[in-house]
Amino acid sequence: MKKILLPIFLLFTVSHLLSQPTNSKEAFTKMVFDNIVNAYGSSKSEPTLKILPKKSPKVIARYVADKATIEIDETLLDLCMGFGKDSANALSVVLSHELAHYYNDDNWCSDYAFAIKNSNFD
Repeated sequence: MKKILLPIFLLFTVSHLLSQPTNSKEAFTKMVFDNIVNAYGSSKSEPTLKILPKKSPKVIARYVADKATIEIDETLLDLCMGFGKDSANALSVVLSHELAHYYNDDNWCSDYAFAIKNSNFD
C-alpha cells in the first residue's frame, strides 16, 4: 500500500507546488531537499539550506563546510523550475550533489582553498 500511496502523494505535492506563484520557490526547494535528506536516511542532522538572491557573487550552488550549509542561488531555482514536470528532478541533481559533500564530510575543496589563501607564493 505504501508503494502506491507515496508516488501519488509526491506527484500531487510537486504538481501543486509547480502551480503556485513564484513565492513558492522556497517551499518547492525545501520539499525536494527534505525528500533527498529523508531518502539518504543518515543519523547525521541535515545541513542548513540557504537560498541566495539572484546574482549573488559567483555562487550557483555550494556546500559551505565550516557552516554546514548548502547555498543555492535563486537563478538556479528559476532554471530548474523551467523544466516543467521535471523541475524536481533537475533541482534534485544539484541538491543531491551538494548533500553528498555534506554527508561524506567532503571538505577537501574548502581545505585546499584555505591553504592557498594562506600560503605565500612570492
